[in-house]
Amino acid sequence: PTCCLPGMDYVALYNKWECPRVLINVTGFGHCDILDKVPYDGCVVTHACKTAPGNHTLYRDYMQGLVSAFFTGTLQNNWDEMVPYFTQQAHIPLPLGNLTVDVGCHDHSEPEH
Repeated sequence: PTCCLPGMDYVALYNKWECPRVLINVTGFGHCDILDKVPYDGCVVTHACKTAPGNHTLYRDYMQGLVSAFFTGTLQNNWDEMVPYFTQQAHIPLPLGNLTVDVGCHDHSEPEH
């Protein structure tokens, strides 16, 4: 089942943001798969959102690393080291359904003054 309000899916939300922004949709996982056991079990029972069998630890670890890399790049202006972790398939250990990156508002080559 779709667990978002009409017009508020991940593409609509991405389109509302401005640079820097990243849209990553991995296949084989659902929204509930990032939850701890008790809320996950509730999701499975109620069918509130899609769940999937699979390596939830890998999914959770990657998502935590992705958010950390994005915020480290954004808040600490550490783009050169962080951008590959959310822009290059070689650094994304999960199958991608969609990858859209808009970080061009940051000049990666200019030193801070």
